[in-house]
Formats: sequence, structure tokens, C-alpha cells
Amino acid sequence: MFATRALAIVCTTHALVAPPGRLRARRAPRATSGYLAGLGQQSHIEDVDAVVVGCGPAGLAAATELRRRGFEKVVAVERRAAPDEFEVAKAYLYLVDRRGQTWTDDVGATESIRDRGVSNADVVYTQICPDATGAYVTNPVLARPGAEKAVWIPRASLLATLAERAADEGADLRFGVSVEGLAAAENGAVDIDCGGTVLRTPVVVGAEGARSKVRDFLGTSLPKSSFEPRELASPSAGLSYKMLQVPPSFSVTNVTDGSSLTMRSSGAYVVPSASTKPNTRRLRLGLLPSRDPELPRTANIIRPSSHEIWGCKTGAEVREFLRSEFPQLPDAVVSDAACADFAAGDPGAFPCPQYVETVAAQVKGSEVFLVGDAIHAFPPDLGQGVNAALEDVKALGEAFESEDAVAAYQAARAPAAKAIAHLVQRGFPYQYDQSVWRQRLFTVGLVARVGANAVAAKLLPAGITKRVAPPPVAFSVIDGEDYATVWRRVRRATRVTTALAAYAVLRLVL
Repeated sequence: MFATRALAIVCTTHALVAPPGRLRARRAPRATSGYLAGLGQQSHIEDVDAVVVGCGPAGLAAATELRRRGFEKVVAVERRAAPDEFEVAKAYLYLVDRRGQTWTDDVGATESIRDRGVSNADVVYTQICPDATGAYVTNPVLARPGAEKAVWIPRASLLATLAERAADEGADLRFGVSVEGLAAAENGAVDIDCGGTVLRTPVVVGAEGARSKVRDFLGTSLPKSSFEPRELASPSAGLSYKMLQVPPSFSVTNVTDGSSLTMRSSGAYVVPSASTKPNTRRLRLGLLPSRDPELPRTANIIRPSSHEIWGCKTGAEVREFLRSEFPQLPDAVVSDAACADFAAGDPGAFPCPQYVETVAAQVKGSEVFLVGDAIHAFPPDLGQGVNAALEDVKALGEAFESEDAVAAYQAARAPAAKAIAHLVQRGFPYQYDQSVWRQRLFTVGLVARVGANAVAAKLLPAGITKRVAPPPVAFSVIDGEDYATVWRRVRRATRVTTALAAYAVLRLVL
């Protein structure tokens, strides 16, 4: 009787919280005299072999890959003025793990990333509390052997590394260029209006993020529903975030003994506020590691839109909030200018996990591909944004080994895009302190999954264990397992667990 009840509890909880090859010769079609409608009669047409729209990590990687795959003239355009332009609003760090390194290894960029980043194996998190708890060190919650070789690197540093690699391969990187529109041209080409210059190309890669103009172009030329994002619910979706600029290194007070503690740029820190009132005053500043001691640093602030911090409209109000909530931080840590910039900026919001069903298509003979956030966007719960994008680029390069690159890329990445969106939905969504009780319930489920996997591994063959009691989603993703495979496993295990829970309940009732 007690064993049956225990099985029912565990199964019910488990069910509730589960949440280079052959190169292809390419030549651009020559310009034809009649096609400038909608693009302006004075526009200059430039024939190229491939165009990448967007020079974020995915776009720079795609430009590199296209050159490696035999495209002679590859142009990548970006509205920003420089690849490593520092933007406080986008001053986040990437964790390039073994999945992303599969591509960076291929192109010889991994060592450059390591030189500019901090190894995840060397990172511990130091909590700097505002009370007698003082300062203490903790290990990451999701520390995994598969993430030991992962590298923390600031966005600006990663973009600089990838831009250098793309330029070395011979890609033509054009910054300060905005794309005004795209239109199908003659002879199997796409015309891309860059404001005075029209790039005519048979191959386009859209890498400009979740609001992709390339994706919108596909939606006007082909059935729109195939390119509309499918949005999923997530506890972390909609959370507001801002970056607060701080010095690369600075000193804080260890309240336990009054001593001074230096927070170095290469370290990771969590600074909780004095208030314990959830979602209104309570706050955590998160600082991730950066190797470059001269690079500006930011503290992440991630809270619901109702939090009081978003109500600070002036630098003085931000200063007063920080002073009252973070007594362990000297006023000098955050400058008056940084407080004013924080107050003036609009917070961003985490997107819903989302994906599109069609990631590549032919438009009147041209080939158009989407990579990165253009096909999958989600909150940063598992740190997979940049890694999924680099995996897209690797698959894109491999697709050009086949006779039908569009079909090959669609088959490789559409299932992956759908899978990663669903996996992020279930991975680790309560890490932002949104709800104490839901976080505890999620943790119970996480522990139950770990325990069930450990017990099953001792009693059953590995193949069966992964079918009936797989490790938590977050573990499998961080370990670099194929997204689609992990998602199939999760659905199968959920069906098995639900059946066991139903059986246990029936036994109790009958």
C-alpha cells in the first residue's frame, strides 16, 4: 500500500513538471536591363554569389561557411557600424559549449574564442549577501561534465573573433548598411535593396534575428503560415531585463567581518538585495565572467514587469534604489551616468520559445535559408541561442554537399528548431526567482528525474533507461545531445510516466 502511494506521488510529480565535402560551383546571374521596379531607377546593381543579411554570430559564421563551401563573392551586410560595437543593452555573455564548438573547431576559431573568454571549468559563483551571511562560493546548479570545455565570452569579443575569421576567409563584410527590402528578380535571383546599391544574388541567408526581413520576404512569396513563428508558453517568457553598467573589477564589503572583497572581471558573482519581498523589491544582480579587464561590464537585472526597479525614471531614483537594496555595494560602483542610462533605457523582454516550420525555400530559382533567431528564439534559460545558431550554420554548410541544398537544410534544421523551442520550455525556466513555490516544485521534479534516472541506470540497459527514465532535459541539452532526439525521448518518457501514474491512481482507488 505505502509503495503504491509513493509510486503515485513520484509519478504524478514527474508528469506535472516534465515539462567539408564536395564544393558546388556558384556564379551570380548577370543583371538584366528591365528589373528595377520598386527599387528605384538610380540604384546600382551589384552581382554577387551569396548575401548574408545580419552580422551577429549566426551571420558572421554563415559568411565564413559559404566561403569555405566554394562561393566566390560573399557579402554580409549589417546596420551596426562595427562588429564589436559595445551596446549596453546587448552586453550579455555567451557560453559557447561543445555544440557550438563543433563548428568553431571546423573553422579553426575555437582557440581564438578561448583566448578571449573564460573557461567554464574555472568558474565558480560567489554570492555577496547584504547581511551577516556575507560572501560565500557556490557551484553552478547545472554544472555538467559536458560543459567543462565551454567558454564564457562577451558578445563584443565573440563578434570580433567571428568577424576576423570571416574576413580571413575572404567574405566581404559591410557594416553601417541597412536592408530596405527584398524582391524576386529575374534569372533565379533575389534583389536586396541596401539604399542606393542593390545586391543581386542567387543565394540569401537571413541571420538578422527574430524580426527577420528575409523571413518576411519568404512570407510574401510563399504561403505565409510556413514562416509565422509558433509560440509556446514558458514561465520565463515575458520577464523584463536591463543591463546596469559597472566597472570590470571593483571592491565590495563582506558584511560578515567588514572586510573588502575584490570582484574581478574573470569571476562570476550573484549580488542579492536586502529585501525579501518577491517580485516587487527583491532583486539579484548577476555578473558573468569576462577575460578582458578593460572591457565594460554589466550586471544583469531580470525581473517581472511589475517590479519596482522598472518604475525608476531618473538616475537619482535608480541611485536611491541601489543604495537601499545593496548596502554591500559602495555608491562609486555604479556611476551617475550609468544610473541615468539605466533609467532612460527601455527594458527588453524575454521572448516566448518559438520556431518556424520552414527554414529554407526556393523563390523563382533562388535559394533562401534562415539561421539563428530567424528560425528559433527563446529565453536564455539553457544558454543555447548562440550554440543552436552555430549548429544551424554547420548544417547549412553540409547541405551544400547535396544536390538539393534547400531540401537538405530543411530536413536537418526544421525538426531541430521545433525541438529546442520545446526543450527550453521545459529545461530550467524558474532560475529567475519568479515564484518561490513553483521553483521548489520544479526542483522536486528535477530531483525526482535525477533519482529515477540513477536508479534505472543501475537496473536497466542504457537504451531502455533513456526511454523510460531519461535524465532531465537541461542535462541532455548541456551534454550536447541532438535536440530532436532529446525531444522525442522526453515525449516518450512523459507518456510512460503518465501511464504509470494513472495505473498507480487506479490501484489506490480500486
